[in-house]
Amino acid sequence: MLKRLFNLTPAGYKLKALDSKINQNFNATLKFIPQPMLQYLEVYITEHCNLNCKHCAPFSPIAKKSFYSVEIFKNDMERLSLLSNRLLCKLRILGGEPLLHPELEQLLKIARENFPNTSIDLVTNAILLPKQKDSFWQTCKDYDIAITPTKYPIKIDFQTIENKAKQFGVKYKYNNGGEVEKRLFYQPLDLLGTQNPVIMFAKCAWANGCIGLDNGKLYTCPYPRSIKNFNTYFKTNLIVDKRDYIDIYEAKNMDEILRFLAKPIPFCRYCDLNRLTWDNKWERSKKDISEWS
Repeated sequence: MLKRLFNLTPAGYKLKALDSKINQNFNATLKFIPQPMLQYLEVYITEHCNLNCKHCAPFSPIAKKSFYSVEIFKNDMERLSLLSNRLLCKLRILGGEPLLHPELEQLLKIARENFPNTSIDLVTNAILLPKQKDSFWQTCKDYDIAITPTKYPIKIDFQTIENKAKQFGVKYKYNNGGEVEKRLFYQPLDLLGTQNPVIMFAKCAWANGCIGLDNGKLYTCPYPRSIKNFNTYFKTNLIVDKRDYIDIYEAKNMDEILRFLAKPIPFCRYCDLNRLTWDNKWERSKKDISEWS
């Protein structure tokens, strides 16, 4: 019965067979309910990217070159594994562009060793996949890592990549259903921070769904985790303080973490979801502040 009613997605539960208004209100309510376990986790192992998309959520087009430390990643994975008793439905390793990380294979091994039963995806724009060594493909096979490319409207020989994955027996699935025409969404920032945090949290597709890990801290959505890139480039001061994340080394248990993730944070005042738009044409970033505000 429950399986017919609910569809678990990274953005939360969606109630089927009801009209859209009830569905919208139901989703908003569920954001405020702690998850029964940590269902979905994103780890941005690089800040920078080699594609530079307009409206990029982690602000990669304007980010400085940066890599997640292997030592810190190992510590963070071990701590989360301990807190969660190794229970995690899905882990997505992304960026930026994760294939830019010089120690990517080591990170993939660490992730699998700490979460042996978790679905692990490596999310990539695929540009560097044809250049990967055989050891990369073998690691993905041996450690059960699914390669999940997003198809952008750029020239890439996907058939060759698919053949390579098949050769090594690597799981391979497209992030947007294999559609070539990647579309963008625009989730604008309110640079003055005048929005109601509770209302914005309720409206947000990310809130309590796109949980992000960054150097020992968990965030309920991508923006407070990545706003450092925006602040540095545009010399703004959108404030992130201790109320906007939870430190996994200070949290007593997973229940404390799940309760934190299910409530609005002060940073929500910087998101203006009243101006949110979907299905925008994919374009490269011009690194203009208007792309995010």
